[in-house]
Amino acid sequence: MNTAQTISDIQQIQEFVNKPISEVIKSLQSLLKKDTKIKEINVKIMDPIEYVNEFENPEDTYVVSVLRLTNQTSGTLFLIFTSEDASKIAKLVTNFYETTLTEELSNLEVSAIKEIANIIFGALLTSLSLQINTDLTYSIPDYTKDMIRAILDQFCAEIINRKDNALAITTIFEVPSENIKGKIILLFDENSFMKAETIHE
Repeated sequence: MNTAQTISDIQQIQEFVNKPISEVIKSLQSLLKKDTKIKEINVKIMDPIEYVNEFENPEDTYVVSVLRLTNQTSGTLFLIFTSEDASKIAKLVTNFYETTLTEELSNLEVSAIKEIANIIFGALLTSLSLQINTDLTYSIPDYTKDMIRAILDQFCAEIINRKDNALAITTIFEVPSENIKGKIILLFDENSFMKAETIHE
């Protein structure tokens, strides 16, 4: 991999995703009615098998919503929370508060997480589609709770099978007043994303 070219690609991608991510945070803030901030946007191009190691504790269990792109741009979107943060952000949406936070989410909380995921994915895909002037088709978002390694490994394996590098765009956001953090991950085949990204130029 050409290091100079990779750095140039990463800078270009960073600029490209800034607007879509900002639109997502605006939509989320409107839903939660709480100040919501981008803490970090990180772009990496790497061997897919290495990506799970970006998580400090890949064996930990997370609440994850997943959406697959189904057209020529091969990619998957993830919305990731710890169980505690998933419960807290769900309660903001439902206005239903219990005295204690539990490890298992109620049906109402799961529905709220799905609603949040739909809003985030919708805002992100709409903005991306406008930037590349292409309609992005996608699957119905899925919801799961599992070890992050088990969730990500299957998607990274698909990229490996296509003999490509992984392009991982990770956004960490927070709701400071509620001490909530979440991650939005866009995981693409590098080549298919770069082809789509050049359409808008």
